[in-house]
Amino acid sequence: MISTLQGELSKKEWILGARFSAADVLLGTSAAWLIKFGLHSVDDAIAAYVAKCKARPAWQRAEAFDSPR
Repeated sequence: MISTLQGELSKKEWILGARFSAADVLLGTSAAWLIKFGLHSVDDAIAAYVAKCKARPAWQRAEAFDSPR
């Protein structure tokens, strides 16, 4: 599954193409957990994808909401 994800992300901006979708919410979160907990090594395509997901304003709002105060 990870090699398929890496291959697809190396060809397009988001998992379904040029537009961000709900699939990116699911896969971006999953890929971020892979990186955060070292569950699997990832290539540059997945690392860049996670960085793009994390740069989105909604991700940042959710992260701020989940952070301890």
